[in-house]
Amino acid sequence: MKDKIARVISKYSLEVSDCENFFIVDYKNINGGDIECSCTRPEVASVHLHNPSKIESYFILFGENCLEVSTGVCCKQCECIVFPTAGNDNDWILCVETKYSHSLENAFREENDYPYIMVEKIKETVAYFRNKGLIEKGRRVTGVVSFPTLIEDFSESFKPRDESIEDILLNHNIIIRPTNTITIKSTKRLIV
Repeated sequence: MKDKIARVISKYSLEVSDCENFFIVDYKNINGGDIECSCTRPEVASVHLHNPSKIESYFILFGENCLEVSTGVCCKQCECIVFPTAGNDNDWILCVETKYSHSLENAFREENDYPYIMVEKIKETVAYFRNKGLIEKGRRVTGVVSFPTLIEDFSESFKPRDESIEDILLNHNIIIRPTNTITIKSTKRLIV
């Protein structure tokens, strides 16, 4: 999949790592920076991928407006997509979308509409990858929606509008999981 992505998308960065811990940060609203992945815990809140088996993985970190649908028109996109370097047809694929909110109230304020926005970015990213032949139509994808700055559990509060989490699985073959921490068990299994 990595080689196919290079032929289709031009504005992204690629990281390869087998660290026991990965940390993903979107620096856009922190310091105007980019999406970064690191094996050392950053000084800012991040999404944590615990990798006790040290599964080597690709991290495709998207630049601004990199999923071009037509000239000058781009679809919504999540922060990154992650998958094992093994490249097997039944390996997991993980999409990560973050919002930096400093309170549960703000994260789920109706006018912010973060749950809907986050899920739409993952759905559009997966649809783009499927339409371009980068992800097979029937292949299941895990989508993590994260509020890295929230300490308290927000999974019970996460309710996207228009489609339930179950409907998203049935209609788009995407498992949506609201969390800040993911464990990589093997090339076939994530625990969210």
